[in-house]
Amino acid sequence: MKPSSLLREPLVHFLVLGLLIFAVDYYMRPPADSRRTINVDAKVENTLVTLFKDGQGREPTQEEVDRLVKRWLLNEIYYREALALGLDQGDAMIRSRLVLKMRDVLLNNLVLDPPSDDTLRAWFEANRKRYDTPKRYDFVQFLVADAKSGSRQQAEKLLPVSSGGDTVPEAYANAVRRYTGRTRENIADLFGDSFASDLLDRADAGWRVIGSRKGWHIARVEAVHPAVAADFKKMKLQVKADYGEAQRTIAAFEAIKEIRSRYTILYSGKRILAELTDTDGGKPDAKAENGQ
Repeated sequence: MKPSSLLREPLVHFLVLGLLIFAVDYYMRPPADSRRTINVDAKVENTLVTLFKDGQGREPTQEEVDRLVKRWLLNEIYYREALALGLDQGDAMIRSRLVLKMRDVLLNNLVLDPPSDDTLRAWFEANRKRYDTPKRYDFVQFLVADAKSGSRQQAEKLLPVSSGGDTVPEAYANAVRRYTGRTRENIADLFGDSFASDLLDRADAGWRVIGSRKGWHIARVEAVHPAVAADFKKMKLQVKADYGEAQRTIAAFEAIKEIRSRYTILYSGKRILAELTDTDGGKPDAKAENGQ
């Protein structure tokens, strides 16, 4: 058979095509997937033994070690097969765990230079409000007219009885509430800004009728504790810890921005240059990552 006619034979075409496919598959096939290789080394076994000791308070027997390794191996296979099948996609719980784990890896690998005393002192002064003890108040109050049905006039009728000292109308004896060491902000949280202002702006005025979002109260300030400025030397260890945490947050945020720069973001098929914004102090947030 002539070569030219041979080339027109369907069987030859089939064989040539098969060889081409085989050749392309051979040369283009990526190396063996490392996910198919599971290395149960000493590090894995030591970790399993440590976890067992932490949980049980004793060394595991060899039989227990073997069982731990078999269980870990089975879980590892499940995990890798799940990733290969894309089962992590769309699963919020798995995604959250992976995000949190990646965040921990990022934070644990940050290296920060130790701060000098001058640096710590400057940071302390800039954040002094965190360490100073604010002015605090002891006060007592009892509600005599609720916001829906009561009135100021109703409360004022009881005021002369209480103004003579600690005498409280018998009907309200069980309603008396005392509060110690409260800041203005805390009082405002409990009763509202108007109540806090009326009570504290005239702290030495004795029993008075004061309105709140709950109704009308008879109240008075019993003691005022002045603000106390924090001493840097006494607070140094706490300041150092707080400063370190703040710097770790900043460094983590910068690291995330650098990682972000490696990605191309497409929105509705269009490329965008999304910028990370420091909306939560720079901390990587798994909930935000998951759209929660």
